[in-house]
Amino acid sequence: MLNGIPGEELLQRVDEPNGAKVHGFMWESLADQNDVYLPNLILEFDTGLGRPGNPVNSSLSDAEALALWDKISSSLRRHTTRETKPVATTKKEG
Repeated sequence: MLNGIPGEELLQRVDEPNGAKVHGFMWESLADQNDVYLPNLILEFDTGLGRPGNPVNSSLSDAEALALWDKISSSLRRHTTRETKPVATTKKEG
């Protein structure tokens, strides 16, 4: 669960054949097509992406990458669903 939204999370560190150490993080919500409050959401974060086919060492340690993922993923929130009142605006003359 991320802030009350059910989902599945996958975290991995990969040692690439060229010696690069990279991270891959993914979270996907458990969506319900019959519930507008449970949409399909996917959140991804990767480190060590170089040119296609040429990964590079991550600039983050395992702990730093995990801390950044936790910070980003914990920011996911549902918007409030209560009705809001329109705000009146005034025009400035001049």
